[in-house]
Amino acid sequence: LILPLSVLNAPKFGCLNIHASLLPRWRGAAPIQRAIEAGDKTSGITIMQMAEGLDTGDMLLKESMDITTTMTAQMLHDGLSAMGSKMIVNVLESILADKQLSPAVQDESLTCYAAMLKKEEGLINWSDSAAQIDLKIRAFTPWPGCYTIGADGKRIKILSGEYKSETSSKDAGTVLSADGDIACGDGIYRVHIVQPENSKAMDFKSALNGKKIS
Repeated sequence: LILPLSVLNAPKFGCLNIHASLLPRWRGAAPIQRAIEAGDKTSGITIMQMAEGLDTGDMLLKESMDITTTMTAQMLHDGLSAMGSKMIVNVLESILADKQLSPAVQDESLTCYAAMLKKEEGLINWSDSAAQIDLKIRAFTPWPGCYTIGADGKRIKILSGEYKSETSSKDAGTVLSADGDIACGDGIYRVHIVQPENSKAMDFKSALNGKKIS
């Protein structure tokens, strides 16, 4: 909900927002997931003065956090949550002590829209690069999750894995080994943990042995 001006102006010092991105990048509903999906190297928290637009207000305080090559959306969320809780206290204490804040106007030319996540976005296209697939799986963990369709037409959730630099001449989506290596558009993605439809989570080899994957 975008708050109306009457609400934004009601408090003496207006309304503040703990926004989970380094504004002006990633305004919108899913800044954490979209940052990982896009391959950003850093994310962070922006304490902002709320305005009528979507995450358009002046920036009061910013701190950054590295996005590692194994970080999922849940991991980034938890780190930013702890960071944001400390930052908002600092800003509120500054306001209480009448300290002068230095609001910074956002550069509109640098903004991206972090669209709301949809379940169908989780379908893996094995023709994408292994690096792209890795980013998507980490970005969509834990929700909405990523999945592929097995030979029986049932969904197989992919809960974790890693991309490899090796290449393959096989068609994209071909299972290359019992270790979970899958041929991609330009490399190999190794699946670690899967959850076949109506089954519990298991390692790739167990799913293969149990005929959940062909």
